[in-house]
Amino acid sequence: MAWQAAKMFFLYFLTGCAAGWLIDFCRVRLTALEAGDDFVLQGEKMPESSSWRLLLTAAVTGALFVLAGVFYLPQNELYCCWLFLSCLLLQALIDYDCQLLLDKVSLLLAATGFFYSWYFQKNLTDLFIGLIAGAGIMFALYWLSRGGMGLGDVKLTAVLGIWLGLDKLLLCLLTAFVVGGIAGTLFLLTGRKKRRDAIAFGPFLCLGAAVALLWGNGLLSCYWQLFIFD
Repeated sequence: MAWQAAKMFFLYFLTGCAAGWLIDFCRVRLTALEAGDDFVLQGEKMPESSSWRLLLTAAVTGALFVLAGVFYLPQNELYCCWLFLSCLLLQALIDYDCQLLLDKVSLLLAATGFFYSWYFQKNLTDLFIGLIAGAGIMFALYWLSRGGMGLGDVKLTAVLGIWLGLDKLLLCLLTAFVVGGIAGTLFLLTGRKKRRDAIAFGPFLCLGAAVALLWGNGLLSCYWQLFIFD
């Protein structure tokens, strides 16, 4: 039995590595295509694929696929989660390179998120609450930051609300802001970034969404246990 499980997870890892190769290819191609429409990217050196970057992307994707396989049975729900994690990684890599979150990828996530919530979660109410909450919270932050946060972050957070629902979305945002704050402090202390330099928030949003999807139920259960008294 243990040998069968090991073979299954190894297959998951190989599938993730193949998906990681595709993600790296899409990262380069989509960024190049976006440069033709976005004057901010015009004239800048476009990110290229490299062997170490390809290997790292493949390894990370393989690990994510294995983690998803731990929490979800090998059925259609698992495949939807793989797509979700793959799109998150693609958005994170492009935003890290160019500080740009692609609407094309967010629309794909939105469409699959509606199907996922309708077919597997059977809870459209939580879907719409998550969508409205995600858009509302991030739009308020976008307006208050006066350009410090982009509309791409607003759109992506709204889409994450479709997938995660309200509770897991709040966990996602908490994780993103905490990890983003720590990373920003480290960047300043090490001199990699200056006070006025922009730091892409998309990768932290994607990290928070992955944490919420994979460990959200356990973390939320532990949280609510704090309010249960014998």
